[in-house]
Amino acid sequence: MAAVVPAPLNVLAQPNLSACRLAELGVRRISTGSLLFRNALRAAVEAACAVRDGEPVSSEPSYGNLFPLAVAWLAVASGQGHGLAINRLTVRRPRRPAAGIA
Repeated sequence: MAAVVPAPLNVLAQPNLSACRLAELGVRRISTGSLLFRNALRAAVEAACAVRDGEPVSSEPSYGNLFPLAVAWLAVASGQGHGLAINRLTVRRPRRPAAGIA
């Protein structure tokens, strides 16, 4: 399909096909659909239940690890390593407050 489609081919992430294999097939963008949301929700519920039950919260990243995690995510999302973009992100600078607004 990628050979006959004149635009970059976008596909939904498939558990049985790696990003490398998809790139070999001509895919240029991989969408995660609701996968990231569903995994974040699962992690949030597990953490909340652990706090409620007085148990340790597993795999909690430290504040010191947040920046490296964000950098790693941006590298994956931009397609570094495979030439694929995964759920392309647009990173914008924060807006400057209007004059006279602190």
